[in-house]
Amino acid sequence: MTSHQLVARACRGPVRLLLSHELKGEPKRRQRLRRCFFGATCFMAFLSFFFAAMPAGYRKPLTAAHPNQKVLKPNAALLACCGLHSWNEVVMATEITKGIKAKSPAEAAKQVEKLAARLPASEVREPRTPIKTLTAEARRMQGRVDKDARALAAKSAYSSSDGLLLDALITAFVTTSDATFASTAPNLPNKLARQRDEAEALLTEVWSDLSYLAEETDDADLARKVDTLREGDSLDDTVADLALTFPLLKARAKPLAAVGTADAKATAARLEKLHGLLAEEQSDTTGDDYDALKDSRDRLGVVLEAHLARLRRHGKKAFRNEPKKASQYVDAYRSSAPSKREEPEA
Repeated sequence: MTSHQLVARACRGPVRLLLSHELKGEPKRRQRLRRCFFGATCFMAFLSFFFAAMPAGYRKPLTAAHPNQKVLKPNAALLACCGLHSWNEVVMATEITKGIKAKSPAEAAKQVEKLAARLPASEVREPRTPIKTLTAEARRMQGRVDKDARALAAKSAYSSSDGLLLDALITAFVTTSDATFASTAPNLPNKLARQRDEAEALLTEVWSDLSYLAEETDDADLARKVDTLREGDSLDDTVADLALTFPLLKARAKPLAAVGTADAKATAARLEKLHGLLAEEQSDTTGDDYDALKDSRDRLGVVLEAHLARLRRHGKKAFRNEPKKASQYVDAYRSSAPSKREEPEA
């Protein structure tokens, strides 16, 4: 039993006594004693929750790759409330590219390669933003930073190295993302490649229909299931998504028809057929090459997301008295979507 459960159990009795009608008829002295005991119990419960959320203390740098990581380490429950998984993740959001200098594009490319290679394996994950969206957001930020470079340098800790690192990160990330996607496709005949494109287009449309149905019918179970579907970019992801989606579509054909999606059964049958065709080719893809390329892409994605976070922080600091300009330094993807699902690791 946890400390919180023990405190909750200890509070249960005094609360019942305080609220019970029998307390009113007891001697004043006993009433005061019981109320004092109730107050002390509530105070202890408050202290328990307060200290659970307090930082546990200072910690040493986590790795040699990130020398600036002497930071406060909060309780895991507090991190969970913020939607995070580890304190390393909080630190990396601002510290990965801090202090990295580059005088030329070539030097920036080398620094990016070193940063990605030195990233601890425990911190490597898929980008939190879909690949295409992350690339578009990085390029948008690139244009904004180029335009505001002088103001950023004058009013924040931004330097020309930050701009060079962003350019190098975008180039490296786009290159590895394209290579990762291409590594799953060479062995697919032209006909199957077209079928894969058809499957991905249908999945996008179906997920939109299912999300709409979940919102209209307040179907929390359906919303949860749709949120578990991945936005991956490999053949394995496509096959897995097909396997999860066509049963959902079959089971909810009638409710979908009621909200304007009349061809749900036919679409489900087509998805099932595409799943069978693509699953046969799944074992023919170059898995070893894909794993290596995906690892490289994910490493660069983590560094890119961290560097974008730094640039946004510089922008908000530089333009804190200019709300219109400061609004350009926000995460467009996360600020526009009502909820973000976590993409599970492959």
